Amino acid sequence: MAATAPARSRSGLPTNSFVILPGQEDAFRALQASLTQQFRPDGAYQELLFKEILHSAWTLERCRKAEAQLHAEANAPNLDPLLVEANAAKLRMIALYAGRAQRSFYRAIKELRTVQTEICHRIEEDIDADGLSPLVDTQAIQKQAATNRAKLQNAALQEIRAFCEAPTPGQFDKLAADGQTKPMSLEDMLVSKLCPR
Repeated sequence: MAATAPARSRSGLPTNSFVILPGQEDAFRALQASLTQQFRPDGAYQELLFKEILHSAWTLERCRKAEAQLHAEANAPNLDPLLVEANAAKLRMIALYAGRAQRSFYRAIKELRTVQTEICHRIEEDIDADGLSPLVDTQAIQKQAATNRAKLQNAALQEIRAFCEAPTPGQFDKLAADGQTKPMSLEDMLVSKLCPR
């Protein structure tokens, strides 16, 4: 018995990994085409994230259709199915699926955005990405390196300032005579020279 390959959609994702009821194929393909054009996944990892986005978006669409189906099947077409107590369990189940799908949708979008932003950053900064995982956050590394450089520069400036503000050997006697216990700042030295007491 020969194995048959799973049916694939236009973007190469197997359609049998999605719940698509008869008559919903065109709606699914339209959603998939629209999301593919918008998110433009590139590479296996991005494809996995995109599949999660597509699955979540399609689940949300199915939840909306299930809610509409409750209305269509109601004995009272003028009554909102949210107000029919017999629908409470079904509506809770729909809300549960919709909530999970929505959280998954936004998590996958956030991760895909991070990965694609990182790729753009590497291109813009001309970072040689060979040997680097796409998950390495070069932006965070550069930001931390800039913070470290700023700390080193600040420490060097403080050292230079301390050296410049240190009293010259002849001033130690004056400091002791005036009763000061710490060295004068550069500003205090200038004031004392220009305006002696």
